[in-house]
Amino acid sequence: MEFASFNNISMVDCDLDEVDFTQSEFDGIQFISSNFKQALFNKSNFIFTKYEDCQLIEVEFIRIKHKELSLTKCLLSKNNFLYTRLDGLNFSNLKLSDLLFSMDLISGMTITKEQAMTFFEELGVNVV
Repeated sequence: MEFASFNNISMVDCDLDEVDFTQSEFDGIQFISSNFKQALFNKSNFIFTKYEDCQLIEVEFIRIKHKELSLTKCLLSKNNFLYTRLDGLNFSNLKLSDLLFSMDLISGMTITKEQAMTFFEELGVNVV
């Protein structure tokens, strides 16, 4: 699915294992009750993207732009966000584990106090 364009699409109950979305465009896409395992989003652009009740396992988000990204009731494990731009990020009811953020620009992030503590602990920041 490299160089693909997705506009105003809902993907429900999908299993997306080892899918390569390199240099793809996503505008108005919803992933609901879908599972991603070892998927690659490289140099992709996302506008108004929603993941709800999804599992994202070992997913690579490399050199991408996300605007208005919402992750609700999702499980993220061993995902990498590398050289990404994350605007309007919402981690509602999300379980964070083994996330790697590197060289990212994050703005407008909405998370709970508990998630913030976990997030900063993962980054090695001591919050008092």
